[in-house]
Amino acid sequence: MPKAYFAAESSPQYQWQVSTNAGGTWSNIANASNASLTTPNVTAAMNGNQYRVVVNNSCPSSITSSAALLSITNAAAISTGPANITVCEGSSASFT
Repeated sequence: MPKAYFAAESSPQYQWQVSTNAGGTWSNIANASNASLTTPNVTAAMNGNQYRVVVNNSCPSSITSSAALLSITNAAAISTGPANITVCEGSSASFT
C-alpha cells in the first residue's frame, strides 16, 4: 500500500493593518500579530479608521479580511451646571 505524505500544517500568522484614508492605503500595525486586535486609548483622531487582518498559512498562502470601521462617539459633557434657586417651603424646585 502506498504511503501518503503531507506537509506539516503551520500555525496561521496574523498581521493587522490600519487605513486612515477610507481604505486607500494600508499600513501594518507594529506588534499586532494575534488573532484579535485591541486598540487601547482610543482617541477622537482615530474616528473613521479602518482595520483588517492578513492571515498567512500554507493553504491558501494569504487571505485578507474585509475592513472594520471604527466610529468614535463623543463623551457626554456638561456645558452649564444647574443654577442656585431659592423657593418658599412647600413650593417646587426645578433644576436642569
